[in-house]
Amino acid sequence: MTNDIHTMTASKAFKISPDKVTEEQRRLAKIANFGAVYNQLNCDIAKTLGVSESKVQKLYATSISIMENKR
Repeated sequence: MTNDIHTMTASKAFKISPDKVTEEQRRLAKIANFGAVYNQLNCDIAKTLGVSESKVQKLYATSISIMENKR
């Protein structure tokens, strides 16, 4: 299992194994992870990424869950 939080977030959000995560999925997860840390609004992240707010919300929720479990 990977210790890379961005890959873990993408894996859980897209419901795929970590070794199947693409660079694009990892990039989306990374932006959501940093958005969660810096309390960026979902609508701002969605505009930046060109994706729906619901996709950002899913990534954000996954990110928070992983961060809480890492404490």
